[in-house]
Amino acid sequence: MTDNEKFYDDEIAPALLELANKMRPRGMSMVATVEYDRGQRGSTYELAKDRGFEMDLLHALSRAGNHIDSFLISVIRMCNSRGISMRESIFLKSYGEDPR
Repeated sequence: MTDNEKFYDDEIAPALLELANKMRPRGMSMVATVEYDRGQRGSTYELAKDRGFEMDLLHALSRAGNHIDSFLISVIRMCNSRGISMRESIFLKSYGEDPR
């Protein structure tokens, strides 16, 4: 474990969790991803039930990391599940169906 990872685990992650817990009763959402060493991340999420699509995008990106295909498949699935048209997107317009 590096010094930065230990600092993240001991100081940053608990502080982010405390903030998330404060947001929960107010129905607020948060996606916090910290790169404590190059290519090494930790994340804290608080996602309200009625959150906006942008928070789902941030959450998917945070979870995917550098796996762009994972992120894009998540975006397609989210659009399909929310009934969001992909016709206006240059990149996504050919994906009208959920890839399986």
